[in-house]
Amino acid sequence: MAKKQRKYDMEYKIQAVKLAKELGGAKAAAELGIHENTMYAWTKAAREGRLNASSDSHTPETAMNLAEELALLRRQARELEKKIRRLRMMFPAIKTEDSVRKGKICIMEEIGLSHRPKHRPKGSTKADREARKSEDLLKRDFKSSEPLKKCVTDITEIKAKDGKLYVSAIFDCFDAAVLGMAMDTNMKAVLCERTLTNAGRSYPALRGSIIHSDHGSQYASETYSSI
Repeated sequence: MAKKQRKYDMEYKIQAVKLAKELGGAKAAAELGIHENTMYAWTKAAREGRLNASSDSHTPETAMNLAEELALLRRQARELEKKIRRLRMMFPAIKTEDSVRKGKICIMEEIGLSHRPKHRPKGSTKADREARKSEDLLKRDFKSSEPLKKCVTDITEIKAKDGKLYVSAIFDCFDAAVLGMAMDTNMKAVLCERTLTNAGRSYPALRGSIIHSDHGSQYASETYSSI
């Protein structure tokens, strides 16, 4: 490994001397980013025969290519330093994963890409304590190797300009496909019933599969259970 490094250093010096003969020692040193005294020492060594600068395998063009590569690397390094400085300005106090997360949220809010709710969501559906609870058949296993065997359903609330819109959907655990959907301005049990009916019309093979939901009163209603 050391021999290879010494060979590379010798080639670099030879190319630098070739470039110095074409451009002059001072300009070649500036192009390669080395001190003028160093370039002078290499040129002197070449004159005294201690540095073989007459090899046909090295030309001024190869030295120029090396100078261009060095210039490109310097530009890339400067750009990287600028990015690092910008990141440090954006996150001046990053010490923990939690602070990173908070910093990202602040930046997203500044450019209008996120919204932090003023209060903790209370959930759309409310549990009916008096209704008979259905057995939990999934046991938190939400993966399915076959379609139309395991499904999950829930209601989400969307705030609109003129009120609220409630969307109920059924998803297949096999590929997260939407099997059925219904929307209304309220979240009564009939919304969930329409969702299940729409899914059954689109996918008749859905009958007999597991439809997992929470214990909300909509899903505990007799009408929903009888569909």
